[in-house]
Amino acid sequence: MTAGSRSQSTSTELTGGAGFNYEDQVVAYYLVALLLEGHAAGCTGVVRSVAVQQAADHPMDDLIVEMKDEAGKRVLGLQVKRSLRLTAAASNSDFLSIMTAAAATRRLPTFQVGRDAYGFVTEHVAVASYRSINRLIDWARADVFGKDFARRFEVGGTAAASERSLRTELQPLTETQTKNEEKDFYQHLVALRIDGLGEGGIYRGAVITQLKGVIASDQEGLPELLFNRLTVVALQLHGCCSPTCFCECRKEH
Repeated sequence: MTAGSRSQSTSTELTGGAGFNYEDQVVAYYLVALLLEGHAAGCTGVVRSVAVQQAADHPMDDLIVEMKDEAGKRVLGLQVKRSLRLTAAASNSDFLSIMTAAAATRRLPTFQVGRDAYGFVTEHVAVASYRSINRLIDWARADVFGKDFARRFEVGGTAAASERSLRTELQPLTETQTKNEEKDFYQHLVALRIDGLGEGGIYRGAVITQLKGVIASDQEGLPELLFNRLTVVALQLHGCCSPTCFCECRKEH
């Protein structure tokens, strides 16, 4: 894909003000964490590398974030969609592809059970379904065995009708055969809603405030300029045909 075709295909997703699309802003958010040697949403640990377009090695090819904690490296694979519907409808290709990639990631021989994760980042999603899928994730992480997870959905269990319905609808998409496998699938799933990265947004303001710590000059506007530059870098990465990875380093400003 060329930079020109990338620009044409994403022109309808352009955000107000800066002219960057949502996917590039999300990548820039993780690049900020890399630059600051800090933490980011989705997984614990310090961000060590950020990569895009890694389809050959990672089914979750929109964004691959490597983090490091006291136990070593862990990998977070994400698909980024500005808008997402959490349904198994045949016409819902975006979410179906995410679930397919998640199941494929879980089968990778390099996947670290209990450490690596897969999932999605979105800006616009229905509150009810987003709350329900995160309850499934929280329960899967809290329960030791699949039978305990499944018991929540039985009559008298803690799951409400909305969680029961979502679990039933998504079960075929998890590509799991047992209760333990289903619990394991949700245990490693990450469902993130990151909004406010556009001009004037809450997330954007917090990120720009963090960037003040790596800029020697106190000149106003430089932290926001740096975030915009990182978003441009993300845009250029998405325009490359070959996989590109940012390794651990600090960039010159």
